[in-house]
Amino acid sequence: MFGPENAGLSNEDLISANYLLKIPSDAKYESLNLSHAVSVVAYNLYTSKQKKIIYNNTDKSEIVGKSDLFKFYDFLIGNLEKTRFFRPIEKKEFMVKSIKNIFSQQPLTKRELKTLMGIFSSLKKY
Repeated sequence: MFGPENAGLSNEDLISANYLLKIPSDAKYESLNLSHAVSVVAYNLYTSKQKKIIYNNTDKSEIVGKSDLFKFYDFLIGNLEKTRFFRPIEKKEFMVKSIKNIFSQQPLTKRELKTLMGIFSSLKKY
């Protein structure tokens, strides 16, 4: 959410926001007009090479490493293969990419990954 150019965000807006972003600027010219602020944010989102949206209450050390995430993918895809989930087989590559995209949209915590493993392990029994 961006505030109006003449006044910025109200205190009520700030309280209701999930995240706050401050764009660094020169002390002499602290305010940006709305179009410039939107452009700066959009550019940074576009050029960002990593999707690291860390929630305020999540410690970065709790985020799962790539190796653990790849083990989870192997576990999940292996079990889906056993149940012949990937049908028709020609669509398997696309389906695997979709599955990986789902779980890479935001960083998972160790607790979340453990919960997912528990869910899929439980389903594997049936």
